[in-house]
Amino acid sequence: MRKLIYRNEKGQEVTFSSSRPFYLLSIENTSSSSISTTLSARDHGYDVDGKSFKERSIPITGAIDAFDADELDRKRNQLTRILNPLLDGELIYTNNNLTRKINVSIDSITFNKPMMYYQEFLIQFIAYIPFWEDINTYKADIALWEANFGFELEVDKFGVDLGSRVSNLICNINNPGDIECGIKVKFKALATVVNPKLININTREFIRINRTLERGDTLEVTTHYANKRIELLKSNGTKENVYHWLDLNSEFLKLDLGDNLFRYDADKGIDNLEVSIYYSPLYIGI
Repeated sequence: MRKLIYRNEKGQEVTFSSSRPFYLLSIENTSSSSISTTLSARDHGYDVDGKSFKERSIPITGAIDAFDADELDRKRNQLTRILNPLLDGELIYTNNNLTRKINVSIDSITFNKPMMYYQEFLIQFIAYIPFWEDINTYKADIALWEANFGFELEVDKFGVDLGSRVSNLICNINNPGDIECGIKVKFKALATVVNPKLININTREFIRINRTLERGDTLEVTTHYANKRIELLKSNGTKENVYHWLDLNSEFLKLDLGDNLFRYDADKGIDNLEVSIYYSPLYIGI
C-alpha cells in the first residue's frame, strides 16, 4: 500500500493514503532531479567542469473525504495548520516494502472548489537537499569495550576480567545508496584521549580533533549535507559546540558508493577510545 506522511518540526503529522479522510491521489518528481553544470569555454563547444543536483519540487495531489460540511472544514483547517509554510518538516514515503524520507519545506497549498463533502487539493513541497534517505540509521563499531560477565559473580584468587577490548582497527562500511552520504562519528573517552582521529584508508583523508578528551566525554562529528557540526557531550549531560577544535587539515568524511575502509587513531590513549560511525544511505529517487 502506498502511503505518505508529512511531519513538521513540531512533531505534528498528517497521513495521505488510500483511506479517508486524506486521500493520496498522486505524487510527482520522486525519481529525478534537474542537474546544474559548470562549464568552461574552449575552442569548440564547452568543457563540463562539474555537475550538481538542484533542489527538488515535489507536488502531491490529494483529497479530503468528509461525512458532512463541518468535518470538511475541520479537516481543511487541520491541513493548513500542520502544513504551515513557516515550519520545516519531512516526508516519509512507503510503498510495499520500501520506506524512505526527505526533508522538505512547504511552498504552497491550494484547495479546489468542494464537491459536496469532498475537496481536492495540491501541495507543493520543495526539498533543498534533493535526496531521499533510508528510513534506518545504521551503526558500525570500530572499537568498544564489552562486558565479560553478568551477576551472580564469584571472584577467585586470580581475579576476573570485567570487560574485554573489541577493536577492529580497520572497519569496512558498504554504502548501497545512489550517492555519497554523510556520517556521524562518535568518539567516546573511557579515560584520557589526546587528539582523536578517523582516517579513510582509501583516500587518506581524515578528521582530527585537536583536543584532550577526559573520562566520560563524547565527541560527535557530523558531516551531512548542510548539517556539519562538531559537538562535545560532557559526562554531566551538557552539550557544547566545539567546531573550532577541528584540525585545519581535516576533511568532513563521507561514505563513497560501495566499500569504505576506515581506521581510528589518537596521539595518546588510543586504548581508552570507543569509536562508532552512524549513517543513512541516500537515493536519487523512490
